[in-house]
Amino acid sequence: MHEVKAPAKEEGSPVPDKKEEQTLHSQTEKPSDEERTPEPRSESAPNFHDFQYFNVLAAFAATFSVILLVIVAVLIYFVVTMSSERVKLGGLSVENQRLIAEKRILENKTEEMIRQRDSLNWTLGVMMKFTTFPMEKFCPQKKCQPCQTGWIQFQEKCYYFYSESSWKTWNDSREYCKQENSDLIVTETVEEQEFVSENIKYYYSNFHGFWLGLRQDSDKNWLWVDGRNDTLGFWIQEPFGPVGSYALMIPGRPTNASWDKAEGEMWNKFICEQEILLKSF
Repeated sequence: MHEVKAPAKEEGSPVPDKKEEQTLHSQTEKPSDEERTPEPRSESAPNFHDFQYFNVLAAFAATFSVILLVIVAVLIYFVVTMSSERVKLGGLSVENQRLIAEKRILENKTEEMIRQRDSLNWTLGVMMKFTTFPMEKFCPQKKCQPCQTGWIQFQEKCYYFYSESSWKTWNDSREYCKQENSDLIVTETVEEQEFVSENIKYYYSNFHGFWLGLRQDSDKNWLWVDGRNDTLGFWIQEPFGPVGSYALMIPGRPTNASWDKAEGEMWNKFICEQEILLKSF
């Protein structure tokens, strides 16, 4: 047999070392654990990590449900509470309005009682001025009126226009008025002057009229019977009969020029004035 000869070594090619050959031989014998192909897992067999994931998810869902239920319960509580408070506030509002209405009623009743008190005090004061109060003149058929029968009311005064045939001097006229718990008229306003002018009528002559409660003192000042100075001065400007120290109002003359300065002994009609018995406050 021919002996197989090993191929001749080429020049320049390295000769492998024995250690390298052993290493290569060991590497080709079996693969390492890292190079082994993993065996496929069965799909039906759950992994531990899957169980852990589902448990966490279930716990989160349960916790979220509890939190949601708590939030809903809190919202329901607040809604019910607010509704209850609204009902209470509505009830308080109605009660407050009722109390306010009752307060107004009481205030009105109090004011009415005060007015009645003041009116009664006024009436009592007028009655006390009479020595003997003429009940039949002020209260015919037991129903009282502001003025005596035959007197005329204007604002808060009563007026008596004397119309009998027996005329009187200025002093006698005033005495007659005092017997009726009144006095000769004191004219205070233009409106009162107009009222008097409308209620006096012509009689006998152009020089006769109605005595007023106005006369001249020693200092030539014109004073009313209540002590006040005259500020109206509705005198007749042209010469008109004998000049005296007492005021006489002539019917038919202009309202602002109807007073005559007459002598007190002249006989004339007159006007009495007194406060009303019943006064509203």
